[in-house]
Amino acid sequence: KVNIYTDNNTFQETRWTSLRVGDLIKVFKDEYFHTDLLLLSSSYEDGKCYVETSNLDGKTNLKVKHSLNITSSLNDDISFQNFKVVVKCEDPNEDLYTFIGTLYYDKQQNPLLVQQILLRGSKLWNTDYVDGVVIFTGHDTKVMENSTDPLYKRSGIEKRMDRIIYVVFGTLITIAFIGLIFFGIETKNEISGALVLYGYLIPISLYVSIELMKVLKSIFINQDMQMHYEKTDKPAIARISNLNEELRQVDTILFGKMGILTCNSMEFVKCSITGVAYGRVVIEVERDLEKQKRDEA
Repeated sequence: KVNIYTDNNTFQETRWTSLRVGDLIKVFKDEYFHTDLLLLSSSYEDGKCYVETSNLDGKTNLKVKHSLNITSSLNDDISFQNFKVVVKCEDPNEDLYTFIGTLYYDKQQNPLLVQQILLRGSKLWNTDYVDGVVIFTGHDTKVMENSTDPLYKRSGIEKRMDRIIYVVFGTLITIAFIGLIFFGIETKNEISGALVLYGYLIPISLYVSIELMKVLKSIFINQDMQMHYEKTDKPAIARISNLNEELRQVDTILFGKMGILTCNSMEFVKCSITGVAYGRVVIEVERDLEKQKRDEA
C-alpha cells in the first residue's frame, strides 16, 4: 500500500502497483520505496531525509537525501492543491550513483542530482514522512535495470542423480539389445517395444518426489525452533528450496574485508601478507596441512 495525492487534496491509500509516472505520493517512516521518487519535502524543515540502501548496494549506513529549497516548504496537504511541476531527466538506466535532470517550477529551472532521488528498494529511516513525485516505475527503475535473471543452482545430489540416470538409461538400451539378440527378433522392428517393456528401469517420478521432499524440508526449516534467533525474535527462513541438502556440507565460510557481515563486526584471527603470517591462532587449514605432512612422512 502507498499514499497517493488525489483530486480531494488529500493523500489516500492505494495499491503501489497502480502508481504512474507523475503521481505525488507520501512515504512514511520504516517504509520501502516502490518506485524511483523525486524528493520534494520531508518532515524536516530543510527537506532532508535518511534512507538505507542495503538492498541496492549492500551498505547499511544511512544516506542523507536533500530536496530542493524551492520545494522543501511543501509540508502539508493543502500546499499541493495547485502544485504543478515539469521534470525533464535522463532515460532509465542502471547507474545508481548518478542522475541528471531539471525541475521547472514557479518559472524557475532547478538542476536535479542524485541527492534528490529516492530509489526503489531503499528504506526510509529516522524521518516521519517524505513527499515525492514518481519519475520511474516498474522495469524502468534503476534497481530493475540492474537486475538479471537468477541462475538456477543445482545441488550435488541433483548432479549425482543425473549421472545415475544416464547410467540407468544406458543399461536400459543395453538390456533391450541383449534381449532382442537372444530371442532372435529383428532389431529394427521390435526395438521400440523392448524399450517400452524395460522402461520401468528409469525412475520417472524420482525428480517429482525430490522436489516434494525439498518443499517439505523448507517448511520444517521455517518451523524449526532450534533455528529461532531469540534476540530479534526471527525464525529461519528458507528462501529457496533447491539447495537445502547442501547445508550440512558447509564447514567454512570465507568473505573479503568488504563483505557484508550479519552483525556488522569482524574479529581478527589470522592473515598472510606477502607470505608472512600474522596472528597466533592456529586455524583449521594449518592443522590439516600438518596432518597431511605427518601422513606423507
